[in-house]
Amino acid sequence: MRARASLLLITCFPACGHASSPGSAASAAAPAGAKAAAAAAPQRAATAPGPAAPPPGPTEPAAPAPQSACALERGFHGTIGPRLEVFARLERDGAALRGRYFYAHVGVDIPLTGSVTDAGEIALTEGNPARPTGRLAGTCRADGHIIGTWTSPNGTSLAFDLASVGARDALLVATKKRARRFPPQPDPGAPAGQLGFFEPGEPCSEELAWPEVFGAATPQVEAAINRRLESSEWVFRQQAEAGLRACKVGERTAASRAFEVALNERGFLGIRSHDATRFEGGTHPWDPGGELWYMLDARTGAPVTDPLDRSPASRKALQPILERCLAPFTYGDPTLMETLRERVSLDNADLLVMPTPDGLKLAATGYAPPLRALEGDGPIVTWAALAGAGALSARSPLARLWEGRTAAGPSADPCAKPRSP
Repeated sequence: MRARASLLLITCFPACGHASSPGSAASAAAPAGAKAAAAAAPQRAATAPGPAAPPPGPTEPAAPAPQSACALERGFHGTIGPRLEVFARLERDGAALRGRYFYAHVGVDIPLTGSVTDAGEIALTEGNPARPTGRLAGTCRADGHIIGTWTSPNGTSLAFDLASVGARDALLVATKKRARRFPPQPDPGAPAGQLGFFEPGEPCSEELAWPEVFGAATPQVEAAINRRLESSEWVFRQQAEAGLRACKVGERTAASRAFEVALNERGFLGIRSHDATRFEGGTHPWDPGGELWYMLDARTGAPVTDPLDRSPASRKALQPILERCLAPFTYGDPTLMETLRERVSLDNADLLVMPTPDGLKLAATGYAPPLRALEGDGPIVTWAALAGAGALSARSPLARLWEGRTAAGPSADPCAKPRSP
């Protein structure tokens, strides 16, 4: 139940904040899949000397300004060495370059500073320029790749290949991470035997994970999506923060933030983000925390509104389908069914709706204990069943998800089986 995001892994890979052995890092990393190249702007064409050309006429467009071989508006995805998968972003200001990159399995940004020539030759320093953890030297190619060599402070080198990530219907979703830990301290006044979910010697901690996407319609849309998705603020604050830092045995705390990709196709991205906290020796030692569901259009960057048709006719047709799909969550308990019938209902303004490849997942947040164990969970009603019930809004921007699907008949199972993660 506890997600680990140990930042100590940084020391095992080249340039992740410490000098290390690139050879050992390359053998331990997962393989990469550098994809999606964007063509760079053409070079300036040579012209023969001659008389000055007349100014363009009223209908004749002016020639575009020449551009460098380096087109850096997009993010990059690729490898350092044979298998170290990385993501990068670079910005240019004249001949100056700045940016960041991170290893896919570590998720922590490493700063980059350097320069670029008009011919597309780049030189980047990794980390603090006064004490660099590595250097990258390479060339921008016309196919959107930056290729070159990463070199460690001790002279060890690895080839790198970064590809510009163009617009795509299925985004690349990287995981960013942030974590901190505090060692446990003895507390003579702590009650004996109230250790809850904690293990002997386990530290107090906060471990966060959130998505960063690559491949939206435009760089501006991509930036807007990532601003919406970033959730790097610490879970514990104020009084709980003091307890986290003190980390007394018997009163230890831990928190985590995780996310899941519910949908990533046809230019739509669905993300479920949720927090969880643990309290040692507490009456309720486990708190599943709140649920945040995001549905974004990767072509516009806009959040997507409720796709359900909530007309009286749609509500009437959908209610028996919902009850049928809720039944497995009640374990035959009629009281639980009554509660879920009220919460997972089109009448509930707090109903959570998340598109999945198989249909719409419907759930609600804010259950009273002990039903908070079902926080954010609920059935998936198939696209075919929703279409048959007339519950899909034709005006929803999500309409392209169910485009061309056939409505289900009354004998078809309306409940999709959850997929394995």
